[in-house]
Order: sequence, then C-alpha cells, then structure tokens
Amino acid sequence: MGQDRRGQYQSGGLPGPVIGCRDLITPNPKLKLLDQVREVMRLKHYSICTERAYCDWIRRYIKFHGMRSREDLQPAEAKMELFLSDLAVNGKVAALTQRSCSVRMV
Repeated sequence: MGQDRRGQYQSGGLPGPVIGCRDLITPNPKLKLLDQVREVMRLKHYSICTERAYCDWIRRYIKFHGMRSREDLQPAEAKMELFLSDLAVNGKVAALTQRSCSVRMV
C-alpha cells in the first residue's frame, strides 16, 4: 500500500479510489439512527453546528414522512424528491437551502 500526496493510503498501490481512514467508520448498530449520525460526525471531526444542522434535516425528513422504523426509509429517492418539493412550495425555502438539504441527505 502506498500513500498519495495527501497521506492517505491507496489499495495495493494500484490505480483506483483513495481509501482514507475516515471512510472506514462504522457506527455502533445498537444506537438509534440520530445517535449513529452524531457518532460518525464526531469521529469525522465535523463542527457541532454542522452536526446539529444535519440532524435537524434528518429529523424533519423523518417527521415529514411519518417514519417509524429504518425500513420506512426505503425507497429513498422518491421520498426525498417529495420532501424537497414540499420544502420549496410549502416551506418557502430558497433554492440554495433546498440544494443544501439535498446534498446533506444523500
């Protein structure tokens, strides 16, 4: 394994995606969803403001769809489009806010 110029390891020295230690974080499966999100974000050293914003968007998404379990999250693409459309129409959010939410939820 060789390091690239950013100090991250590449798999076997072969051309391909760069594998960084941050990409290998697996949350504790015993935790609730938002607790898992917080755990990963803290391990990746996100700011507390970013963590709160991401968790708020996730909470709003779950509440909008009335989800009760992780299985309710699938299929995600159609549900995300519906949520973002509702934000634009009823939430009266700016296009930049809508795009920002879209990026965070992907």
